[in-house]
Amino acid sequence: MSVSFSIIVPAFDEGQTIGEVVRSIVGIANSELIVVDDGSRDDTAEEARRSGAEVVRMERNMGKGHALDAGVERATADILVFLDADVRGMDEEKIRALVRPVGEGAVMCVGVRHGLFHLLNRTSRWVPLIAKLSGQRCIRRRLWDRARRHCRGYRVEAALNYFASRSGEIAYIHLPGLSHRIKERKRGLAAGVRQRLRMIGHIVASAVSVRLSRWRDR
Repeated sequence: MSVSFSIIVPAFDEGQTIGEVVRSIVGIANSELIVVDDGSRDDTAEEARRSGAEVVRMERNMGKGHALDAGVERATADILVFLDADVRGMDEEKIRALVRPVGEGAVMCVGVRHGLFHLLNRTSRWVPLIAKLSGQRCIRRRLWDRARRHCRGYRVEAALNYFASRSGEIAYIHLPGLSHRIKERKRGLAAGVRQRLRMIGHIVASAVSVRLSRWRDR
């Protein structure tokens, strides 16, 4: 099945990795590649543009959710692929593997890096949470439209998981060979730990807010 899709990569201070990410997936047939520079202080935008991506530049850092929303606004396709800006080992085959289940009717497809996590996702509703929060995923635009008001900061994946679970089929696939730089290595130990704790707080807040909205909307 040949379908058109938009690849959106939110990036903040990812000048060291964004060029490699873009070059690994740019030029895939029936796709467009948009990097959203979320107010970076380094050369993220220049590296992404030089490597072949269309770049949306945000004047100040607004967080992952706002960056993805800016990318969705620019995107032209109904099928949207979200990728982390520090993921390594991505290629056309893996992108198409993410897109295929959505093209065939799933509301969302999540790419899981570890085979064990993929197995547990197929057999357990609750574990492991980290796999269900993968940044590598493909969705229909209508899912973003439904979840977007809850997709702020690091709440994106938790909010999408919740609304997708109430909208239709979710597919999980194993994407072998992927890696990424951990926050503590990118930002330094102290800053990386603070960012990780903030991410956890956002995830918990998202889980609460989407469930409260369920009751308000009744």
